[in-house]
Amino acid sequence: MTSSDIFFELVKTQFAPLLRADGFRGSGRTFRRQRDKCVHIVNLQTSTSGGRCAVNLAVAFTFMDGIDADKVNQEDCEFRRRLCPASVQSDYWWDFGDGTTATQKSISHMMETYKQNGIPFFTRFGEFPGVYADISIEDLKSPSMDKLPGGTTNIGYALAFARICLHLQQPARAKEFLLYGLEVCGPMATGIRGKIKQLMKEIESGKGE
Repeated sequence: MTSSDIFFELVKTQFAPLLRADGFRGSGRTFRRQRDKCVHIVNLQTSTSGGRCAVNLAVAFTFMDGIDADKVNQEDCEFRRRLCPASVQSDYWWDFGDGTTATQKSISHMMETYKQNGIPFFTRFGEFPGVYADISIEDLKSPSMDKLPGGTTNIGYALAFARICLHLQQPARAKEFLLYGLEVCGPMATGIRGKIKQLMKEIESGKGE
């Protein structure tokens, strides 16, 4: 067996049971858990250059268009973040090791990091409405990993939070996010600009309420 094979065998026998004990279902490299209107995802991503693995954390909402709680993948989610130790800000990869002690050490560190930072991420950003009821445009202007779940741009946040506000039956607040989105939307971002304008029309016509 290669070090990669041994690494993912340890994922199967050690990391996966930890996730299942936490309510996740799945096998291989993607695990999902539904909590009311939220879907939580833990996804293991192998580097294109080989030899290492990252862990992606993601949150989706069942009321968003096109979200199937049983099939959604992390790249489909509005919000996502790379699992990292506390000393690392945004990116971290676990080495496959040598197939022996180093590989086990890598898996053990991954599991401990999930306990320390993965579980708190889902606790904070994986409940609805939770923190999403209080996030403001000012939070988007001064982005913070403490206040925002990650995975998108200010324009993406504006559109996502507008949709969340509509689900909460807050059309006026949704419109504020959309206006901010148009304000910061660059001339080349025609796709998302079109989505913002379409949602704005729906709100103004009463369809989005």
